[in-house]
Amino acid sequence: MLYLLYNIRGVPGKAFLNEINYIQSEGRKLFIHKADGIIEYYEYMKDVLPRLDYRFYKCHRSLIINLSKIDFFSKNEVFFFNGDSVHIGIHNLRLTKNGYKAFIEKSASKLLGDVRIISR
Repeated sequence: MLYLLYNIRGVPGKAFLNEINYIQSEGRKLFIHKADGIIEYYEYMKDVLPRLDYRFYKCHRSLIINLSKIDFFSKNEVFFFNGDSVHIGIHNLRLTKNGYKAFIEKSASKLLGDVRIISR
């Protein structure tokens, strides 16, 4: 799927997956963060995750990030190419980095065949 469908007060919309940096939840309200703005609507995070592809990683219960939009990691933050950043706890950051590594390997394998990244 190339986009995520959503409904705002009965009006359908779609957010293209390659434009989403991250999705954040506060209770049942979701915030889709894109380079050109934020889409707010009501839906449970658990219902959105199955509709996303391999580029998306659930860092913790209220945050899903698009791994293809990551620019770099700092001590406790993830920075995106557009300058946005999100705070992630140390333990979840370690898991997110592992997920990012697996994503890079999968992406490279799709392009180049069997590829394995070796860490130092």
